[in-house]
Amino acid sequence: MQAFPTEIADWHSVGSYNKSTLAGQLGADVVLSRDYSHPSAYQPVFLLIMQSRNRSSFHPPIVCYPALGYEIEEETTEGIPVSNASWASKPLFASWESRKEELGCFNGSISAKRLVVFKESGGKITERRVVLYFYVKDNPLAADTFTMIRVSSMAPLKGSLGGTLNYTKDFMAEVVPYLFEVRAGEEEEIIAVRLANAGVGGLVVIGVLISVPVGIIVYPRIKRRNKT
Repeated sequence: MQAFPTEIADWHSVGSYNKSTLAGQLGADVVLSRDYSHPSAYQPVFLLIMQSRNRSSFHPPIVCYPALGYEIEEETTEGIPVSNASWASKPLFASWESRKEELGCFNGSISAKRLVVFKESGGKITERRVVLYFYVKDNPLAADTFTMIRVSSMAPLKGSLGGTLNYTKDFMAEVVPYLFEVRAGEEEEIIAVRLANAGVGGLVVIGVLISVPVGIIVYPRIKRRNKT
């Protein structure tokens, strides 16, 4: 996460914020905060990525924004189409077509929470934002790491949110593959190392994978010895 790119498609980082103090206060492993701009977008988007092994580190936006003086105008869900699906792998030991909905697997889009929040002063709206966010759980064999991805942008004080929502969704769609894909130049870890790093579940899988071929080799010898 610390090496998250500053250029994503036609989006370019125009500002980065040091959140080490905040990360320490929340007990988070990583807090990344950046602004990105696009030639066709009239406002930048604000990206926040927080990763932690401690669920108490996460303060949902529906809690954070009111604490910062915002009021919630709208709360719903939004489908984010993601055209680059190279990162989405099929689940092991499952029939992809028959179980993808049951397993919640990627089917062309992700579901994000959507908020519209605003601030008032003297009875007038002074600020309005569109906020999209979702959570990612790490490898199913490792149950201790969660990541929150939040993208927000300034919206018109009155009227339609269509333009703001569209380019905020477009940016989030570009972000998603970078959260999962192997970065260029990195050597892919061997399966045993990845399983070992996944915790107890991974070690159990390693044990099973080792014991099966060993059993196949040893069993005939034991059987012959018993006959003699």
